[in-house]
Amino acid sequence: MVVKQQYKDFFAWWLQGMLLLLPERWLTRLRHTPDIVTVEQRENTLVFKRYDGADRRLSAERLVSLDDEAEKATVNHWLSEPEHAPNLILLLPQDSQLQKQLAYPLSTEKELRSVLEFEMDKQTPFTSDTVYFDYVITHRDTANDRLHLILYLVLRDVLHKRLAALRFLDLQPAVATTGSNDTSGNINFIPAPDRKMNNAAGRPLTRLALLTFIFIMASLYLPLLRYSATVEQVENQVEQSRTQAMQTQALINTKQAILEKINFLADRDQQHTPYIRYIHELTRRLPDNTWIHRLVIRDGEMQIQGESDAATSIIRILEESDYFEHAQFRSPVTKNNATGNEEFHVVSNINIVGP
Repeated sequence: MVVKQQYKDFFAWWLQGMLLLLPERWLTRLRHTPDIVTVEQRENTLVFKRYDGADRRLSAERLVSLDDEAEKATVNHWLSEPEHAPNLILLLPQDSQLQKQLAYPLSTEKELRSVLEFEMDKQTPFTSDTVYFDYVITHRDTANDRLHLILYLVLRDVLHKRLAALRFLDLQPAVATTGSNDTSGNINFIPAPDRKMNNAAGRPLTRLALLTFIFIMASLYLPLLRYSATVEQVENQVEQSRTQAMQTQALINTKQAILEKINFLADRDQQHTPYIRYIHELTRRLPDNTWIHRLVIRDGEMQIQGESDAATSIIRILEESDYFEHAQFRSPVTKNNATGNEEFHVVSNINIVGP
């Protein structure tokens, strides 16, 4: 432990000395934290909010109509005004998200994502190829060998439609979450291979490698530092070319959007959101010891068949919800000798308008 602490002290002293050798403008770049921009779709309008990367304070807000092609052409330039590209976070509607509390053995933690994907159709009404999901571990119960977590998921069609509305942007969203989640990216429905977020946790190692490289190169080629003025001039020319390229790309995106004539809201399924609300209501209200084998929603009526160790309480639970009314058993409650649970078949009218 003493040697380890001495190593840490020496490394801190050495790193501080290396920093003193760097020009101030290089230090500014190394210390820079990218801004965060959230985008949320409200009807036919995109709401952009920009937060300072250092203190996360709201610094700017902009509304962009999906029908205003001229405004869409300039939003890319607005996002690229600072020197560094921001991290873009897509905020999905709160009612598009489902969540469920689960528990697994502690040994499954390393392969937890694969386990959840394999059991998606058992734990939820969906299959793994129709949803995107993420999870948060809430508690590790070592005494009972249980890993407690919350599973979050959204339908893939919901995320794809929101991403389609952002095709005119040069930036790819790094995070897709809901307004109720932390926009730092703790819950992210975008698959890992498609994430392009600047990882703040990995920056110290990157900075250390960069500082080591600069120190070695400076020691070997110190005379070349006198040409820094020429390097700065070249950097300015590169930045000007980058700005022109981004403006050109924005015009290309505008032309493509006009040619395709994408109507982002016309193809939205009007019946999809209510069904999601009913399923979310069932998931939230039914106890964890209840399994639904069959769910049918048709013509203002809902039928559910499944098992529970307290099937008689399901009628009361449904009647307490604003979404369901006139719940009753379609057939007598029977006992499943194999599982010890009660099998039920319940029918209920649904409130089309909702609460």
